[in-house]
Amino acid sequence: MKSNPHRRYSLLQADKAWGEYAHNTFTSCAINNRACCGSLEAHHIIRRSAKSTRHSPHNLIMLCAYHHRGLWSAHNKPRWFMAWLTENRPEQAAWVEENRWKIVK
Repeated sequence: MKSNPHRRYSLLQADKAWGEYAHNTFTSCAINNRACCGSLEAHHIIRRSAKSTRHSPHNLIMLCAYHHRGLWSAHNKPRWFMAWLTENRPEQAAWVEENRWKIVK
């Protein structure tokens, strides 16, 4: 079965709009400590492949490059990141816990 090119285009457009929203709404790394460095990057707390939560503002957190992809990052230390989120953004952490298993691929 062929993939629908219009669906792919719509997904890319939604990704672009989500990223623009992130960069227009947030001006600094959410973790905001002395280790912060690099450009700001939008991070999906629940993975991007989860279509039902992919573009939700609740699934968005802005991180510097170090906290997004570095040694102490959301991708490399997910347990550390969720502990940080629970302590510093309890409402967002609660949303993640509620929605993390509502995954539609």
